[in-house]
Amino acid sequence: MECSNLVGRVSSLADPATAFRRSNPVSATPDPAILEDTAPAGRPPVDLQLTVGTVLNVQVLSERSSPRVQARVLGYMEGQSVIAALPGATLLPIDLRLGDEVAVRYLVGRSVYGFKTSVIRVCTSPYPYFHLQYPDSVQKMDVRGAERVQVALPARLGGAAGTVEVELRDLSATGANVSSPREIGQVGDAVKLSVELTFGEVTRQLSTAATIRNATSAPQESGEASVWRYGVQFQDLSEADYIFVLGFVFEQLASRGGAASVAASAA
Repeated sequence: MECSNLVGRVSSLADPATAFRRSNPVSATPDPAILEDTAPAGRPPVDLQLTVGTVLNVQVLSERSSPRVQARVLGYMEGQSVIAALPGATLLPIDLRLGDEVAVRYLVGRSVYGFKTSVIRVCTSPYPYFHLQYPDSVQKMDVRGAERVQVALPARLGGAAGTVEVELRDLSATGANVSSPREIGQVGDAVKLSVELTFGEVTRQLSTAATIRNATSAPQESGEASVWRYGVQFQDLSEADYIFVLGFVFEQLASRGGAASVAASAA
């Protein structure tokens, strides 16, 4: 195992899910420096509710400008370390260094979990991955389905009057606000919203039935045609889409230091 505070290129990234197991995430002889028990004496390790493939939002806590890293869990050993990698990456970002203090956030069901820890290993072979010190505590926050985040995303809204290119102005797991150059429908009308969202480096085309709950129009200052604003409520959103939208909202709030970011604060 080649581990250091340096990063290096490798030819490809192996499938992490087949390389590690939850109960024993390392197949080689354990390195005592990695597997040193970090749990407080007399208290069992906290349950992080992690599974292989969980998306982690990792933010370096330092004065230097450090982008957030989207990683996936390879495995962990309670009280010792959490192992994660960047899917498809051939090297780790240079901003992620040995000894860095980091804030980690992730979504489990409809709850946001967060903890603070440090990077204890940065490894380059057989593919780039890293070890995080197993935390002493974890925070959990239930995210309301109505939690909204402001966005500016191109979307399509279809109704009885046809389909219009619109702008998504805000989004929650239960509905959205859109801006349209022309009238689409009235309150109570059924419509279809389509928008592309990216969460945890996964891009998905969301297409869902919705109902118009409010509609307003406002003239442009330039004298151009009025802009229509619609508030729509999602109908029959699948569980998978609900969780994906909730994850997108959480990620956006976390990246802006919003409501979800409090889950990253350790007690």
